[in-house]
Parts: sequence; C-alpha cells; structure tokens
Amino acid sequence: MKKVIKLFALIFVFVLGIFLTCGYFKAPQYKISREMKISAKPEEIFGYINNSKKMMLWMPWQELSPDLKMDYSGPEEGVGSRSDWISKGPMGTGYSLITQSNENRSVISELKYIEPFEMSQTAELSLSETESGTIVKWQAEGENNFLGRLFSIVVNVDKMVGKDFEKGLLNLKNLTEGKL
Repeated sequence: MKKVIKLFALIFVFVLGIFLTCGYFKAPQYKISREMKISAKPEEIFGYINNSKKMMLWMPWQELSPDLKMDYSGPEEGVGSRSDWISKGPMGTGYSLITQSNENRSVISELKYIEPFEMSQTAELSLSETESGTIVKWQAEGENNFLGRLFSIVVNVDKMVGKDFEKGLLNLKNLTEGKL
C-alpha cells in the first residue's frame, strides 16, 4: 500500500511540476479582440463609446453582476471620463478611465481591477467606416501575472471574455440600429 501511495505522490508532483513549468514559460501578454459590423455611421456610434455612462447602456457587465453599483466622475465624455464599479459578483471592484479619444475613430481606456484580484489592462474601441456601415472593434490587452498564466492554461480566457465582448457589441449594434 505504501508503494502505491508513493507512486501516486510521485505522479502528482511530476504533473504539478509540468503544470508550473508551463505557467512559468507561458507568455504573460494577452490580447482579446472581437469586431462587428454595425449599420450606422461612426458619428452615430461614437457617443456610446466615448461616454462612461452611455457605455453602460450596451456593455454586458450589469448582466454578469446584477448588484453592480456604478459611480461616474470627471467629464461626461472624452479623456478623463471615469467609471468606478463595485460588485460582490464577478465584476468585483475597479475603474475604467478614458485616456485617449479620437473623434469618430477610437477610444482607449485604462482598466484597473482591484478585487477579487489586482489586474490592469488597456481597452480600445475603434470605428472603421465602410460603404454600408461601421466595423466596431473591441480589444483588450494586458499582462498576466504568474497565477493568471496558470489560470489561462486551464481556462480559455479569450473564449470566456470574448463571448462577453460579442454580447456587448451586439447590444451596441441593436442600440445604434434602433433595435433596442
């Protein structure tokens, strides 16, 4: 019986070692990106991506954390527009601050998550006009710490967060095309 326990312990340590080694060598940088064509001009969409309060009309976060409480500060739109949130749900606690705003083209925000774990990322919403509408691209990028890299070995974070981006873009599409 002792030999079996030792064998299982040895196998466990070996598998754990492989897992930790994979996490150590996994690239810390990540990028999640989704895009959607919306039948509206960039100037019809821009107000919904350049204003922290209006962003909450289409972003999927309220559905993820129904107890989400938002607070807004700074200018209503553009650089300096800030939203702070607190939730006992998956959104936790954090803030988003618009750091760059290029009229009818793009908005870049700094996101800082404080709880349930600390993490920073940069998010960009960009608008590219086409003959029949606008391609809206939502992209987030940042750097995982060691625990984040280990987590991303087990969970496909791009797929998990990407579905929320897709839902948000669909909400934005419906809102700007008058379907909401």
